[in-house]
Amino acid sequence: MAYSPRFTLPLLFGVLTLSGCLMAPDDPASDYPSLDQIPMEIPPAETDLTAWQVPPQLGDYRFQGEATLEGQRTRILRYSHAQDGTLIDLTLFPLPGGWDTMTPTRAVAGQYGQQRQQLIERALRHGAQEVQPLDESLLTVDGISYPVARGRLAQRYRSSTLTTLVQLTALPPVFVLATASVPPEQTDATEVLLGDALLALARLNADIVNLP
Repeated sequence: MAYSPRFTLPLLFGVLTLSGCLMAPDDPASDYPSLDQIPMEIPPAETDLTAWQVPPQLGDYRFQGEATLEGQRTRILRYSHAQDGTLIDLTLFPLPGGWDTMTPTRAVAGQYGQQRQQLIERALRHGAQEVQPLDESLLTVDGISYPVARGRLAQRYRSSTLTTLVQLTALPPVFVLATASVPPEQTDATEVLLGDALLALARLNADIVNLP
């Protein structure tokens, strides 16, 4: 029997359920453009995902290869643990059109909510009986200009439990999503590695990251 996921989410993530649309400015007193200044359609960002350099290793995880998703502008970098075979995925995808005009907090929180929902739905399709988001927060990290959103998705299956760790930030012109699904006893150490992975990408590609 499958249960609907339980949500115990901070208000910040709950209110930002974005779907590629523009949000109102944070300052309600700021001037809005006139209707003839608003484009009918915001073009997608032009981003060369292949230009991003790849860390060769993350702790005991070695770079295994990369993949792209058909019909999507996405680059997935996969790392495999040398001993137990667990995986870390780093997914790069362009900021949707208009998202670069948001404040860093709104952009990261909004995209994190979208990615979290997709991961929950994927776990349920793969047989999870319950998925519960835990320990969600926004962090400021030295060396990354945008905040880092992170959380855990505790999954209960018929005969096992699993935790998917999620961290997301923006390194404009891309978002970077770091994920790993590990047994509960490996969560703390792997969470540190995900943070290190985001920082390594930021440092390797500092020359092509657009600061807010």
